[in-house]
Amino acid sequence: MFKFSASAIEDALYENGWFEKGCHFIVDGSYGSCGKGALEAALARAGRRNIEIYATNAGPNSGHTAILGPNKLVTTQLPVGAAAAKLLPGPQFDVYLTAGAIIRPSILQHEVEAFGIVPTIHPCAAIIEDRHVELEQNNGSARVAGTAKGVGAALADKVNREGNLWGRQDTWYGYSGVIDMHDRCVLHASAQGFSLGINDPRFAPHTTSRECTVQQALSDARIPLSQVRKVAMSVRTYPIRVGNTQAGYSGDYYEDQTETNWIALGQPPELTTVTKRVRRVFTWSWLQYADALRVNEPDLININFMDYLKPDDREPFIRSIIEEYRRVLPHKGRPLILCGFGPEIDHMGVWHE
Repeated sequence: MFKFSASAIEDALYENGWFEKGCHFIVDGSYGSCGKGALEAALARAGRRNIEIYATNAGPNSGHTAILGPNKLVTTQLPVGAAAAKLLPGPQFDVYLTAGAIIRPSILQHEVEAFGIVPTIHPCAAIIEDRHVELEQNNGSARVAGTAKGVGAALADKVNREGNLWGRQDTWYGYSGVIDMHDRCVLHASAQGFSLGINDPRFAPHTTSRECTVQQALSDARIPLSQVRKVAMSVRTYPIRVGNTQAGYSGDYYEDQTETNWIALGQPPELTTVTKRVRRVFTWSWLQYADALRVNEPDLININFMDYLKPDDREPFIRSIIEEYRRVLPHKGRPLILCGFGPEIDHMGVWHE
C-alpha cells in the first residue's frame, strides 16, 4: 500500500530515526540519474525543522532536479535540497561545498544568483578552468563518452598540486572556510552513480573520476564514522547510462542485465541533465543492487520510475527489493521504502505492507 502525502513521508522518516543530530547521506545505487534530486527535496521538506546544513561534493558533470509545486529546481554545484528548503518555511540553514567539490566558478555564480544561496566552500575544493574543459574534449574522457566538463582534469591538477584550489582564488561570491558538522543535523547529497566509481573493476575505465559512495562523501568532508546516522539510496526500475558518442562508448552493464530501448518500454526517450544526450537504458540488475547495498548499507531505499512498471508488477518488485535487502544486510532489519511515480516530489509515496 502506498501513502502519497507529505505528512505520511515525514511521519515515516521520523519514526525511522531520520533528522537526529549527525550526518544523513543520499547516494545513487546504479549508474546515476536515479532521482536523487527528488529524494533530496522530499527529505528537505520533511526535515526542514531539523536540518542545519546541506552539503555536497558535487561537480558540474551531473545535475540534480527537483519539482516542488510550480518550481522546477535544477542544480549542479549547489545541493538541490537547499534550493527546495529556500521555498519552505523553517529555520535558517548553512550550505557547504566540501573539499571534494569540483567547481566551475561561472556555473556556481549562476546558481548563487538564481537561488539566493551563498555557500561556504572548503578552501581545498578544486576549481575547473577553461584549460581543463579543453583537455577533456580530447583525452580519455571523450573516449568513454564522458561529459567533458573538466571535472576529471581539474581533479588531476589538484592531485598534482597545481594550485587550482578555491582558497587560492580571488572570488566575490562564496565564503572560503570549513564548517564544523559535528553534532549538527546534516543532509549530504553525493553526485553521480555507484557503478560509475573509478575503482569499480567491472566497468573501469568507463567510469567517472572518483568513487560515488558514502565513504567518498565521508572522506571529502572529513566526517568521522561516529557522525553517520542514516543513508538513503536511490535506485530506478530501469537503470540508465549516458548515451554513447561518435568518439566514445559509455560502458558495459551487469551480466544479468540486457540493454533495451525507450520504444520497447513505451516511454519517451530520457535525456541526461548535463549533456542532453539520449540515455541508454537497461533492465534491472539484482547483482548491481546487491553490490550497492554491501558498500553503502542504506537504511532507506528510494525506488524511482515505478510508473515504468506494469501495475501488477509493482508490489512483487518492492517485495523482492526488501527480500534481497534482508539477504544482503541481515543485520540492518527492514528498510524504509519510498517510491517515485513521476518527476514531482508529490509523486513520491511511502510503502506500507
